[in-house]
Amino acid sequence: MNPHPSPPDPAKALRIQQMFVMEISNLRGFLWTLVPDRHRLDDVIQETFLTVTRKADTFEEGTNFRAWVFTIGRHKALQSLRERRHEGYLAPEVLEAITEDREPPDGHFDERAAHLRDCIAKLPGNARQMISLRYTHRKSLAEIADVLSFRPASVKVMLSRFRSLLRNCIERKLRQIPNPP
Repeated sequence: MNPHPSPPDPAKALRIQQMFVMEISNLRGFLWTLVPDRHRLDDVIQETFLTVTRKADTFEEGTNFRAWVFTIGRHKALQSLRERRHEGYLAPEVLEAITEDREPPDGHFDERAAHLRDCIAKLPGNARQMISLRYTHRKSLAEIADVLSFRPASVKVMLSRFRSLLRNCIERKLRQIPNPP
């Protein structure tokens, strides 16, 4: 082992940072499934970026960059959850088991996110409001029921239907063949 390691390659670090920027939307989507708090998610992404930059020389170019970054991000997310275990999220051990063999998204995350926004916009107003309360504002079924004057069981059924509508809408859009220029 060399007692005097060579200094990091600034050009490689810059390439790695540029590749990271290209993956940030996919990474954000993946990490959101683990850390559904926007502020904490931003912190985890920043920590991931710093670690990726610091370890740039360890990345073997030509291998799966996305998998490498997502592994680092997953570890940072789990570390964040361990530090804040008392806040009521799934235990980090459970999340670790769930995501252990999970592959990075297929590269269509940005496309799916855009389609999701379009599909949500097409929902009736009460459906959009219910989706927003549940997934943007992280309200419980009981809280949504109180706001919208429904029973929690009805909210559960409606959310299930709305998710199904959104899933079908996104799948239809993904199957569409783009028009030639």
